[in-house]
Amino acid sequence: MQIVATHADDNWAPTMLLQLGAPARSFDLYEHGHSGLSDAYLNWLWQPEPWSRKARRDPAFQGFAQRLGMLAYWKQYGWPDLCKPTPAPGAQAFVCS
Repeated sequence: MQIVATHADDNWAPTMLLQLGAPARSFDLYEHGHSGLSDAYLNWLWQPEPWSRKARRDPAFQGFAQRLGMLAYWKQYGWPDLCKPTPAPGAQAFVCS
């Protein structure tokens, strides 16, 4: 984690944080860091590996998906295979596997 912290401006830093099991930090760095927005990063979120599933299941993913416009897109065009809306309180509730 320390080496990622010292190279937070590297384009791969958010992805490395995903793989190291720190999804909330990864989402924050992706949105607010200096690594630039990358479509490749978003593709890593949908991999079948355990670290990718952990990221999708992390509570921080709900806000991340909403802020990036994924939730609005899913509501308009259909949900991805790995996510679905939930009957939980709040119109923004969903769950991913």
